[in-house]
Amino acid sequence: RGWLGPEQIDEALRDQASAPARIGEIFVRKRWLTRVQLLELLSEQRRRDLAAWFDHPPPGLPPEVLELRGRADRCADQYLLVGLVASGGMGEVWKAWDRDLGRWVAIKLVKSVTGETVERFLREARVVGGLHHANIVPVYGVGEHGSVPYLAMRYVENSPPEPGLRRAAEIVRDAAVAVDAAHRAGILHRDLKPANLLLDRDGHVFVTDFGLGVPIEGGPRSTLPGVAVGTPAYMSPEQAHGGSLGPGCDVFGLGSTLYHLST
Repeated sequence: RGWLGPEQIDEALRDQASAPARIGEIFVRKRWLTRVQLLELLSEQRRRDLAAWFDHPPPGLPPEVLELRGRADRCADQYLLVGLVASGGMGEVWKAWDRDLGRWVAIKLVKSVTGETVERFLREARVVGGLHHANIVPVYGVGEHGSVPYLAMRYVENSPPEPGLRRAAEIVRDAAVAVDAAHRAGILHRDLKPANLLLDRDGHVFVTDFGLGVPIEGGPRSTLPGVAVGTPAYMSPEQAHGGSLGPGCDVFGLGSTLYHLST
């Protein structure tokens, strides 16, 4: 488009080689492009990339993916946002198709892009990225959809639990094993509740949403002393009072969840 010359592009590539970063961000940082111009270029790139992919689609694509032909607004890197699964105060979760690996994933998008929400997203990615357990939903990566950060995670087609006290105890037992693994890794969840326990079609339990996760000892925290975070109906008294927290706050959350599932 004549916005940049070859000398500028060569300089940006040298900068990228010495300190890896997205080339577009280097252009903006050097004030050679405005962020609006960068987003316009990225949008055009997504349209062209998506059109080329749909010209020769891989066999066996789910019908709902085929319906997104021409919907570049639903394209986040290699992921196609197929349908909204859940929406909360801070973010949305979408069922998405990974075009590179041919599988379903969950994409978690920030609703309100502020320093606090972006930091919470990045913290969740770092926390879960360091946890490896069969009952914790893994994070595959992070990226941006337009200017909105996202997390790519394993997609769990959540099924309602079977009724009964025994099944409730089994679900919380499996969640407790996952939470124990997080505690051994030095991480508190701080928001354990039924909505953050997912069951796949085989009844396998997954703990999700470590967005409020913090180190048990030391490390940065997202809240000030005396400030309560979490879901009131499930939080421990010390958490409700904004006091110092230990593994007991997650044990209380598991107990509240067991009570909910049992009654």
